[in-house]
Amino acid sequence: MTKRKIIAIIAAILITSALSGCIFPVVRSNRNNEQTSSTTNSTLFEESPSDSPEETEAPEQKAINFGETVTFNEWEITVNSVEVKESFPISKYTEYKPDEGNMYISVSVTIKNTDTNSAIFLPTYSFGNDIRAKLVYGDYEFSSSVLLSYSDDLHSTHLNPLSSKSGVIAFSVTKEIADPNNFNLVLFDSTKSYTFSLKNEIQSA
Repeated sequence: MTKRKIIAIIAAILITSALSGCIFPVVRSNRNNEQTSSTTNSTLFEESPSDSPEETEAPEQKAINFGETVTFNEWEITVNSVEVKESFPISKYTEYKPDEGNMYISVSVTIKNTDTNSAIFLPTYSFGNDIRAKLVYGDYEFSSSVLLSYSDDLHSTHLNPLSSKSGVIAFSVTKEIADPNNFNLVLFDSTKSYTFSLKNEIQSA
């Protein structure tokens, strides 16, 4: 074999090797791109907002009617009746009167302490898990009126275990809306509430 043939064979081998080295990296690069594209598409599919579960609204609480008793914390509570009043007499010479142009909506309530210890219902200065009261008219909320020295006012009523008392929770509202049919009584604490309907039990003073 001549030197020229040997040199030609060696050159052919070198060229073939060089071409092979250029082809394989390109193929590997394409495979990596395909894997990256597949991973990206999979991630986008998993994070799609359309796959998140739909939120469901809590069912609306049914209003409690007159004469129905509910157990709220350590208390059994029954709303008996409601009336519109111009004032609450304290003595022969004194009385509670609302601001000019207002009337009282007086809600008669019976409470019973079912706890093993004495307890205070509707404390004047409430905090924590104490029960509070409000009157609701559409989007409007009215706080209760504290009638100091009026014996039937249920604010800060202190009862021993298994003792009961009937009294009133009063609210001052303007005369133009002073119709109990328009209102609900809501008793609530920091975690829950009970709504009492005041419809169809109207007694005018």
